[in-house]
Amino acid sequence: MANIPDEILYTLILISSVFVGFPLRHLKSTSGRKFTTAGLGVLTVLCVCHVDFAYSFICFVINTLIIKLTHLKRLTLLSFIWCFTYLLFFRLTHLFGLPEPSRLANAVQLIQTLKLVSVASDIGEYRRDLYKKQAGDSSADGKKYHQRFRLQLEVEPDVVDLFCYTYCYVGLFTGPFFTYRTFHDYINNSSVRTLPLFAPLISRLMKLVVFVSMYFYINKYFSVAGVKSSHFNHDYSFLFRMFYVAMVFMVARFRFYSAWLAAECSCISLGFGAYAVECKARTGNGPTADANETQYVGEMTFDTVANVDPWNCEFSPTVRMKMRNWNKSVQWWLVTYVHRKFPIKSTRDLAVLVVSAYWHGINVGFFGAFCTMLLVSKAEDSLQKLIVNTQLPTTLKSAVHLCCMFMSMRSVDYMYISFAVLEWEHVWRVWSCLNWWVHISAIGLIFVCPLLTVKQKTNETSEEMKKKQ
Repeated sequence: MANIPDEILYTLILISSVFVGFPLRHLKSTSGRKFTTAGLGVLTVLCVCHVDFAYSFICFVINTLIIKLTHLKRLTLLSFIWCFTYLLFFRLTHLFGLPEPSRLANAVQLIQTLKLVSVASDIGEYRRDLYKKQAGDSSADGKKYHQRFRLQLEVEPDVVDLFCYTYCYVGLFTGPFFTYRTFHDYINNSSVRTLPLFAPLISRLMKLVVFVSMYFYINKYFSVAGVKSSHFNHDYSFLFRMFYVAMVFMVARFRFYSAWLAAECSCISLGFGAYAVECKARTGNGPTADANETQYVGEMTFDTVANVDPWNCEFSPTVRMKMRNWNKSVQWWLVTYVHRKFPIKSTRDLAVLVVSAYWHGINVGFFGAFCTMLLVSKAEDSLQKLIVNTQLPTTLKSAVHLCCMFMSMRSVDYMYISFAVLEWEHVWRVWSCLNWWVHISAIGLIFVCPLLTVKQKTNETSEEMKKKQ
């Protein structure tokens, strides 16, 4: 497989993952489901990554030692530090005279980092809950922990369980991310063979066909290479540059939609991540309601592995709302293990964006995109406050909503280019060609909208006083 392009291998992995799930769904025993899915994952990584398998295995071994030897108060922090420090080493292996990992090995490492930090955190909280119960803690806080983390872990996983969870072939290269609880529920689900799969599978396959077709058509005319070329800043007008950037991001969106929908299909064909509606499953998290007796009875959903909502990605009126529906399992991980645990509340949004940028890569383009996202989100918040406080007619509100929807997508186009070109000289040149319009507009809104809001409230107060008089 050494001579096969990564894109072809990636596509073959996705397609084969969908088809292999149908026979594997009929495995009868818990151990059969656990070891077969993990064995297939290990075999796939060895076949496509070869010696690069060692990178992910070393990370797993050290993280497992941290879990087994660390006091519960420091467990999550140490696991996080180890996995993200190792991620830096992984990206700088050439400085140590080691072979540079392949792009597919990088994909495995990204998903594994999320899994290892997640399971370490969940085990730490399980141990804390267990300690509270053994101590006879009947306080409200103790009950809160018992109710919350009973849905995460029922027993602490051993080393073999951790290995099988880490290397389960489902989502190993593409996501969606899932917790150990979801993996545990799958391998212990004796009714997985009889789950109704037709409707959820067909709905995703129909979208997949549309996005794949559009991707191949548009990709013929618009590419990142075109943005990097001298024609982009010498031969194109400002409006055409805006259009070109929008089309490049459209190509990327359709590629990601296709990959994530195919990954969701691979979960569905295996029966992975299925829960009853009563469980109120959430992407990434799994069940949020205690319905152990009926979690596989009645109407079933695969919301746990629903990684993207294309409709809301396309038509939400703000960048923040678009991002909530983009790579949803990773968004959930960032909120759960970074935003909620970061000690300084006022900088939690910044911490999430920095960690997300670092997780994607250490190139300047990643950090430029996410810092710009923070700026745009603040600007949108200021604008939304102004809109809410303004008494607009219904028709005008609809027009403002459409305008916000259009401009938010153009902002994401602008930010994605930083993601795509990566090197700072290219980022600077492209954003300069676009006149830095997103940065300037966002800064303007942040300063102007609060002034207009204050002025509006002052006018309203004056009118009320006149009426009283």
